[in-house]
Parts: sequence; C-alpha cells; structure tokens
Amino acid sequence: MSRWTSRLGIGFMRTLAHVPFPDEAARKWLLFGPDSTYDAAAFAYDSALPRPMPVAEYRDALAMPAAWADVLPRIRVPVQFTLAEFEVMQATGWDTLREVEALLSNSANAAVRLQFASGHNASDHRIARAYHLRAIAFFEESLAMEANRRVVNVGS
Repeated sequence: MSRWTSRLGIGFMRTLAHVPFPDEAARKWLLFGPDSTYDAAAFAYDSALPRPMPVAEYRDALAMPAAWADVLPRIRVPVQFTLAEFEVMQATGWDTLREVEALLSNSANAAVRLQFASGHNASDHRIARAYHLRAIAFFEESLAMEANRRVVNVGS
C-alpha cells in the first residue's frame, strides 16, 4: 500500500464484489466532512445518486498513488492537482502536495492546491463554485501560456 492511500476498506476487498454502501454518518465522514462545509440539500441529493461501487474500481483507486512516481514525471501537459482539506480516503495536506508537485516537474504548467472547506468531492460543497472557477482559470492560463510559447517559437 502506498504512503498516500488510506487503510480504509482493505478487509472487504478480498470477499465482496461491491464496496458496501456506508450509512449516513459514515458517508458524511468519508465524503463530506464538517456539516458547515456543505448544504444539507447537497448531501440529500448525493445520497440519492450512488450505485454499488465495484471492489475492483476501489482497489484500482487505492493502488493508483503507488504508480505516481512512475506516471507523474512523464506528464508534459498542464496539470492542476487538488486535494481536499477534509479528505479521509487518501492522504491530504501540503506534504503530499509538495511530493506530487515535485513528481510533476516535467509538466508544462503544474499547480497543486489544497481545497479548504471541502471533503472528498469539492463539487458537493459550498466551495464548489470557487473550485470550478479556479479550474476554468487554470485552463485559460494554460491556453495563454501555450499561445505565448507558440509566438515566441515563431519569432525565434
């Protein structure tokens, strides 16, 4: 197991086809974090959407950080990598982000962010609009940087 992953759910991975659906308290802890970070309606809506998650998908998600050291240095395109402040399903915080940033050293534009006031999925939290605007701004910045690079190369 990677140092970046949580130890959640390892036991059932050998015996079940699907990850057990957590009760309301566990879902709040695993996916949402403090009540103040999300609207109750968002939690209710999210609770109506889930389908059984195949254990194979969960296993792949847990294993992926172990491949980061091999995969991330090969990325050349812009990457914005964000971790949630209240993430519990994988490691979070600035130490993890600094490691990821170092691994993304070959990216044309790498940005790492700690998304405050968010649990696992920022889109479900009050901070969602700011999170998505930041993603759009990163995309626009990357387009501008690429256009500038092309102009500089043409003029050389």
